[in-house]
This record gives sequence, C-alpha cells and structure tokens, in this order.
Amino acid sequence: PFWSWVAPGLLLDLVSPMLLFIGAVLLVGLFTQDRRPIESLRIYLVALVLFSSAISNQYLAIPATSIAVSWNGAYASYSVFGTFFLAVHSDGLQLEMVANALHWVGNYGYETLTMMLAAGLAIDLLGQERLAIIAAPVGQAWRSFRKRAKAQLSAPFY
Repeated sequence: PFWSWVAPGLLLDLVSPMLLFIGAVLLVGLFTQDRRPIESLRIYLVALVLFSSAISNQYLAIPATSIAVSWNGAYASYSVFGTFFLAVHSDGLQLEMVANALHWVGNYGYETLTMMLAAGLAIDLLGQERLAIIAAPVGQAWRSFRKRAKAQLSAPFY
C-alpha cells in the first residue's frame, strides 16, 4: 500500500515495486548505519513491512516488537487502529458487532496502517525535533493551499 500511496502510477509502471522495496530498505540502512545493531534491526522490522510490495494481516505483527520497544504517537495509533481493523476486517476476526459500533464500511485499513507506520518510522529515523522543523513549512504550505482552494471553490462560477 505504501508505494501506491506515495509513488505516481507512471513510476510504478517503470520501476517494479520490488526494486523500490530494495532501494528503500538500503536507504534505511544508510540512515541506521551508525546505530547499534539491535536498534538497526528494530527499525528494519518496521521498514520491511512499510516498504513491502504487498501486505496482508499477518505482516501487521512483524513491527510489533519494534513498536513495543520504541513507543511514539504514530506507533500508538498503529496499534490501536490495527487492533480495531483486525477485529472487523474479513482477514481478521470479522466481528460484525464491533464493525457496526465503529460504523466500519471500508477496506482502507491497510493504507491507513501504512501511513501510521510511515509516520512512526519517520519519527524513529529523524527524531521529533527534526521532524517538527521539516513539518512546519509543509504545514504552512498546506494551509496556504487549502485557503486558496477554498477561495477558488467558493468563487462565483461564470
């Protein structure tokens, strides 16, 4: 789900998801080369699932050890949402009572879990301080875009 979410369709037509996976894992290896081996392994477990070319419910358990050792808000969200997702999804327990209580109607759980895992990995690799420095201009650009889009959509249509 990560590659269909991040990479444009044209890129996926030109480069196989397997090559993107290998490249991403090698890049994570460059980021973690100065860390202790056990910490690199912990981060590798998250990267393995995040950058995988396909995902199913049993893959969701692989980063659980990393999440247990290095807790952050994104990983907490992954754990909570993953629990509910596996309770209601057809690949999991398929509990209709929980699905009805949560008003679950879609199958976008893997994509949502992938986004949460990506955010957790970014916090792991960059740290919250660096991520905040990077996120500030991105947030400002998003607010500006949203303001312009809202003005454009509310403009009179001729």
